Amino acid sequence: MKSPSICIPRVDNQTTKAEIYKRINKSSIGKIKRINFSPRKNGKTVFITFVEWYDQKIRVKLLNGECVYIGYFTCPDFWKCCALK
Repeated sequence: MKSPSICIPRVDNQTTKAEIYKRINKSSIGKIKRINFSPRKNGKTVFITFVEWYDQKIRVKLLNGECVYIGYFTCPDFWKCCALK
């Protein structure tokens, strides 16, 4: 079974791994294996690898090339998440 990693193309420089971990866990998407950052000019890109997926609807959307949106802090703030290619 394919298990895509998630790419969040841009988050604020102050966003921490702990914040991302907390939000993903609260969303019950899956069990996180690791979170990596890649610096950008205006923020950073996040890569999330999973050990196991709990939310199969999100997993299938990502495998089909769709992006999903995960809310954080207060609405209407969200992260655009795509499958890592």
